[in-house]
Amino acid sequence: MYSVKAPGKLYISGEYSVVENGYPSVITSVNKYLRIDIEEKSGEGRIFSDILSDSYVSWNRDENDQIVFSEELDGEYIKSAMDIVEKIVVENGKKLKYYNLRIDSELNNIDGKKFGLGSSAAVTVATVRALNELYELSLSNLQIYKLASLIHISVQGNGSFGDIASSTYGGIIAYTSPDKKEVNNLLSECQTISEVINQPWKDLNIEYLSLPSNLDFLVGWTGKPASTGKMLKLMDKFKLDKQQQYQKFLSETKACVLNVIQGFKESNIDKIKEYISLNRVLLNKLAEQSGVEIETPLLRKLCDISEENHASAKISGAGGGDCGIAFVEKDNNQNLSDIKKEWESEGIVILNLGIGEVINYAKTR
Repeated sequence: MYSVKAPGKLYISGEYSVVENGYPSVITSVNKYLRIDIEEKSGEGRIFSDILSDSYVSWNRDENDQIVFSEELDGEYIKSAMDIVEKIVVENGKKLKYYNLRIDSELNNIDGKKFGLGSSAAVTVATVRALNELYELSLSNLQIYKLASLIHISVQGNGSFGDIASSTYGGIIAYTSPDKKEVNNLLSECQTISEVINQPWKDLNIEYLSLPSNLDFLVGWTGKPASTGKMLKLMDKFKLDKQQQYQKFLSETKACVLNVIQGFKESNIDKIKEYISLNRVLLNKLAEQSGVEIETPLLRKLCDISEENHASAKISGAGGGDCGIAFVEKDNNQNLSDIKKEWESEGIVILNLGIGEVINYAKTR
């Protein structure tokens, strides 16, 4: 049996603009994980999951070796990941196997509500990693990211794949999404999936950053789950109807995010905080122009309380619920304590999160 863990994620800067190729963002993985144990079987395979059902779903193969489930699988990303990785297996001349997958997630609360930490990306990346171990494919992080992105294209169709990059690489990254038209062209032109993931992807950039030693982040959850896909679709009409305003948002946000990235590279806390605050302003302006509620009343409270206590804060992700993130200097213990106290008085749940890493266990037996 092999075990892998993929971390959840939080956006630090660059929401909405990052869905456009060539526009940067900053994302951190978090130390809440989705774990998958995979074990080879001699016959019928099973999927056990606390995020899918209370029991398990069985699967077998048809006469063409295609995976067939005993019942409807409430997990499109898992099914798509199994299918696409097995194409790589066949392309590498390896024999297909039966296996059990056991999935356990820390990315939901006890009621099953998502915290907005990228559970879809984490389950996709973890499934690819687990199958990579089982079939001994020796895929690199970049190849795993690309495979997981192709899976999201097949299931979701939109997005930046930034959460996939974060769950794949771990740590804090500067991320620029690839040109999705070019990726779709590769899918049409290439003969194999292996060829698609081994080709360069235009505009894609993933670079590690470090959190300054005297800076920490605090995460608050509003208790209201939000759908990134739904929020992006709501924004599509604004992009079509108000192209000039949208392009202005993109250019201003790009300059802002590049300054955030530079702040991380220089360990310049003042610069990071200044441009995190500016990013919030730009997102609120976008919300006003588009009519899309990005910063909900409780997210606004979260950010305002933080700023009143000398921190910089903004939504993390597409907004409409989920989480907000505040950056606080570590030597300001009173400010940190006051923020926590005031958040809790407003019903904001404090998530005790740090930076997450990718974890691959050795074969356990």
